Amino acid sequence: MLENPRFLRESTEMAVDPFSDVLTLTNAEAVVTGGFTAGGPWAISFPGRDKIKFFAVVKG
Repeated sequence: MLENPRFLRESTEMAVDPFSDVLTLTNAEAVVTGGFTAGGPWAISFPGRDKIKFFAVVKG
């Protein structure tokens, strides 16, 4: 076990957040960002592909 917090300072490995771990494990090839504002009843749809897509609604 690590008993000395100095280990964190002297470690050669960078801390990685969980989302970066997921991107690494899935061999993500590209990241595209964008945004839009929409109101009323709406939906978003794409043709089926062999790749996965992630979207996030951050407000509303």
